[in-house]
Amino acid sequence: MTTPNQSASAMKTWEEASALFLSAFDAYALASAYLGAESSISGADPGEFVLKIDSILETVDTAILNQLPKISTNLKKQRNKLVSPTFRLPEEVLSEIFRIFVFDPSLDATIPLDMEASVRLIYSRLGTLCTVSSTWRDILNARGRFWSVIPMIEVRSTDPITRLEPYERSFHNARDAPLHLAATLDHHTYKDTLKAISEHGLRLRTANFMINYINLKLARGFIKKLMRYNIGVFSELSIMHYYVPYVAPCDNSDYDGYNDYNNYEPEPGLPTEDDFIFPHDSPEHTSFAQFLGSLTAFRISNVLFHWDNIAFSSRLVELRMQEVNLGYDDAIILFLKALSSASQLRDLKIIAVDTFHKPNTTIRVDTHSITFDDFSFTSLVLSFNCKITRINKLDDDDDVININPNFLEDAEADIQSADMNIANNNNGPTDPMELWDALGPIQVETLRLPGTFTNDLPPQIRKAMRAMPGLLTLEVENVDFTASPDEHGQHCHSDALNRSNKFESDPKANHSQHSKSFI
Repeated sequence: MTTPNQSASAMKTWEEASALFLSAFDAYALASAYLGAESSISGADPGEFVLKIDSILETVDTAILNQLPKISTNLKKQRNKLVSPTFRLPEEVLSEIFRIFVFDPSLDATIPLDMEASVRLIYSRLGTLCTVSSTWRDILNARGRFWSVIPMIEVRSTDPITRLEPYERSFHNARDAPLHLAATLDHHTYKDTLKAISEHGLRLRTANFMINYINLKLARGFIKKLMRYNIGVFSELSIMHYYVPYVAPCDNSDYDGYNDYNNYEPEPGLPTEDDFIFPHDSPEHTSFAQFLGSLTAFRISNVLFHWDNIAFSSRLVELRMQEVNLGYDDAIILFLKALSSASQLRDLKIIAVDTFHKPNTTIRVDTHSITFDDFSFTSLVLSFNCKITRINKLDDDDDVININPNFLEDAEADIQSADMNIANNNNGPTDPMELWDALGPIQVETLRLPGTFTNDLPPQIRKAMRAMPGLLTLEVENVDFTASPDEHGQHCHSDALNRSNKFESDPKANHSQHSKSFI
């Protein structure tokens, strides 16, 4: 670290050198002017005189013309740095500010972004910081964590990823930092993604895959590649399976069918063996079951696995399962058995999970094999096709429940599938009290009820409040609470809410909105 005495000495040396330079330059200018007078060259050997002038011009003028602009630029940068308000901030503080700006999605996103949009936003913000000053650019380039998200996505002509750094440069700039792979698996990216996993698999800590329906077989190859490396250090896996409908040109002039590549839309119905990532009795399924045991977070959307023989470990703290067709109803038992093995689970999201009823079948469950003794959720989200019910922690300080009881009027009302026996399945709205009975008493401090409630729902709200004796804050919208007793002739109240005397009803309050994004 430079001391004040060293800074003063350096400044004095620079000032003295500047004075000497100006004095020498003045003398050089006068001598050059005198040399240009005809009287000074009379009688001189022209050839020798020309050689000396050329030599001096080459050495002196070249040195001045090349070096002086660079020196001036460096001095101006130093000057600007000194007057900058951020100059007095240590690099560690600036680095943390940059980290929040680059990676915090809440800065300018009102709803969660999908994976590709998130990656592009990260690199756009990196580009913004790098163009501010060379000092900021040096801080970013010296810290590998800013480049640890590897963007294996299809690039565009105006893409900030292309403009700033290709993915190979990201590998280089990341240095020794753990890597986080963000990949869209299609015919544009699969070769580069496979190469990245092969060459840098040991450095990967997380992976987020978005897979087109037509490329499910490719996804199997990538997951097998991941499983070859040290599963003890790989921590998070996210897989989203999607389809993109093909929109033909209006005149159909350029449409050649494309083998209906992007025109494939899955039909609802029971899943077949080909719909699963790995066949049930395959060695890959066994290896994948072991691989899951090392994860701390596992997120899937529209991806099917066989849940028997799956056992999580105490490392798993987050599980998200969205838009998954498990098959017949008894398949949920296998999932619950796997879920019960995650003893330290804290964040559970189960959204739009389908099962099919098998008539004349009785499901027998060994209740001793499914236990949830020590679960303590910080975030729990449940969402159903016939009814959307969300329970979610909205901040880090309080346990908050957010419930949206809006019914989908025609959700799955006329579902058709390969199993014609389910044609008469009743998919109407279900009693939300079944949810409370299943969850048991819920220890929360804040209950938020956004949306418009029908007239018959206040009694159900009162029942929900009974399940939460520790409730401190209730936030509602458009609910007509009357003084009439409930069906048991008693008024409902929360002891904790009564003690705190804190009741909020603000229709303008901000509420978390459900998003189909999967990151």
